[in-house]
Amino acid sequence: MVRVVVGAGGVYGLGYRMVWRPKYRRLMLASPVCDRCDGLIRQKCTEREWTVAALEVPPDPVDLFVKVHLRHFPPSVADQLEGQPWSVERAG
Repeated sequence: MVRVVVGAGGVYGLGYRMVWRPKYRRLMLASPVCDRCDGLIRQKCTEREWTVAALEVPPDPVDLFVKVHLRHFPPSVADQLEGQPWSVERAG
């Protein structure tokens, strides 16, 4: 089933695939970090009202396919998500 959005200007179903790889291809995302990264990406997408169609956070690359509104520019989507997994709030 393909989900499309009907707007005043037309019909669209826009999605972006984003892949992040660690520098020098080192295995950095261990199990607890994987779970936290997954949660933070999903939280940011929920805040922005983006739909996560697919998300894989294995030990090497982070692979995300996200459905967004037409008004969201691809680099701005990437900018919002790139910094998010690594900006972990510190407990005071």
